[in-house]
Amino acid sequence: MAVSILKVSQLNRYVRSQLESDRRLSELYVAGEIGSMTVNQRSGHLYFTLKDSDASVRAVMFASRSEHLRFLPKPGLAVVARGAATLYERDGAFQMTVSELMLDGAGALGLAFEQLKEKLAAQGLFSEDRKRPIPQNPRTIGIVTSPSGAALHDIVSVAQRRNPSVLLLLAPAAVQGREASASVAAAIRLLNQDGRSEVILVGRGGGSAEDLWAFNEEETVRAVASSGIPVISAVGHETDVSLCDYAADLRAATPTAAAELAIPDRTVLLQSLELRSELLRERMNRLLGEKQRKLSSLQQMPALHDPAFFLNKNRQRLDYLIESMYNLSRGEIPRRSEQLGHRAALLESLSPLGILSRGYAIAEREGRPIFSADELSQGEELCLHLHRGTAAVRVERVDLSHGEEKHDL
Repeated sequence: MAVSILKVSQLNRYVRSQLESDRRLSELYVAGEIGSMTVNQRSGHLYFTLKDSDASVRAVMFASRSEHLRFLPKPGLAVVARGAATLYERDGAFQMTVSELMLDGAGALGLAFEQLKEKLAAQGLFSEDRKRPIPQNPRTIGIVTSPSGAALHDIVSVAQRRNPSVLLLLAPAAVQGREASASVAAAIRLLNQDGRSEVILVGRGGGSAEDLWAFNEEETVRAVASSGIPVISAVGHETDVSLCDYAADLRAATPTAAAELAIPDRTVLLQSLELRSELLRERMNRLLGEKQRKLSSLQQMPALHDPAFFLNKNRQRLDYLIESMYNLSRGEIPRRSEQLGHRAALLESLSPLGILSRGYAIAEREGRPIFSADELSQGEELCLHLHRGTAAVRVERVDLSHGEEKHDL
């Protein structure tokens, strides 16, 4: 009998084909605890071991699958892995290719909730500074929910009761199941693109934690946080709290409560309008009364009843003012004229020109007058200013004696 000798690669390939052809090994659910774990920084693939008290098995979860995990895997977590048994040919290593990883045991959803909440809070998605006020009287309201759910029925009922004139725009979305998160996020983006809505209601009626989980998915929460239109989150009942509630501008306990917060009560609006109208009428009546009283007062003025009397009265006053001005000018002008004459005569007597007209002269040197003989030197030239004209002279002799002695020039 001939012996068939296989290469290592052939052996590994054969074993791998046998494993993958076994239908019982192609769809496995394996419960265990995550042991060692690494993430390939370049590819994003997740490599880990699943173990129990007696054994362990290598596992790999490719990035296309691990990026959809609801929680952050870490060593020590009890999980259930869905996938297929296979062989990594290069190393001949038996491993499990994981397509889905779920937390095992009670509190699994709670752990996933807290992990994502912590992550998004650190990124500022839940900050109160981001919250915007809800419009007081919106004319158009967007709704993101299931078209067949009780939430839509409740919202429509509240709208018909409170204010039928408000326009409701439904962006239908799946609110439960694998595709719900993407569906809700897409509906929110659709209403933002449409642009008519002034506020958006996002939510659904009550259910189990698993039923409401779409509103705890990262894609849904980010869509709520990034909406350019204010969002009211209304998920489940009053005791249900979702991550969308934290990201929304306002949380409502139920879809009905959300509708009551968003839709103004028409009766209250009409009452407010009537009150404002009454206040406006009172103010107008008061203002008209004041103007009427002022008009009546003006109508009693003599000038309106007897214009001639008013004109004659003012003519008399004008005559009085003219007479006063005439009397004032008749006595004041001569007095002022006499004062002016006296001051002119005084100025004339003090004028150098007046002195020169009486036969005197003024001696100057370089434009400066000479006051004393001791300022003169024999032989220097001076300028004499006379009543008519000037003359250039030379000093021949200087006499500093007092009296009426003549100075020869």
